Amino acid sequence: MEYLSKNIEETKEIGRQLARSGHRVFVFSGELGAGKTSLIQGFAEEIGVFNITSPTFVLMNKYQLKDNRNFCHFDFYRIEDDKEAMFAKEIIFDVGLFMPCHH
Repeated sequence: MEYLSKNIEETKEIGRQLARSGHRVFVFSGELGAGKTSLIQGFAEEIGVFNITSPTFVLMNKYQLKDNRNFCHFDFYRIEDDKEAMFAKEIIFDVGLFMPCHH
């Protein structure tokens, strides 16, 4: 799936649309400054999570939803080697998610 937006508000609206799609796992890819966090902010706002920040330096931000489920926002940009990838995999398993990784 590919979307094109012209500004931050359009990017957030795409995120809101994705949140309404019913899918539970998304992978976004793009250069620094491409708008990934803005997209996630729109998605999160649609499901009731606000004040989203990029987890670039902490790898993952976890937010609790009103129904006690978690919304997890990962950022794998800084993963550079297998040791770091294994650490990321442990975090994913720890929060109850599994996404196969392909390098």
